[in-house]
Amino acid sequence: MSYVEKNGKFNVKKWNRENVHLEEEIITEEYIELMPEVANALGIIKKEWFKWKSGPLTEPGDIKPAAKELKGWISRWMKQTIK
Repeated sequence: MSYVEKNGKFNVKKWNRENVHLEEEIITEEYIELMPEVANALGIIKKEWFKWKSGPLTEPGDIKPAAKELKGWISRWMKQTIK
């Protein structure tokens, strides 16, 4: 299922409905909706990930460690930058 709409924008609400399962905290997206470029950036990350993943130099054994590295890099960046 694609979370990128025909206009190229990442659908945060659709992604959250299918991927976020929090019991204690309900995500309302009130703030993120005011930051549309953030959603677009997530769509770009997803697009680039799938482009790399299906690229001619990507070996099947590269995918899992690369996913871990990318998620770690993004998490570290967010923890250091978004305060």
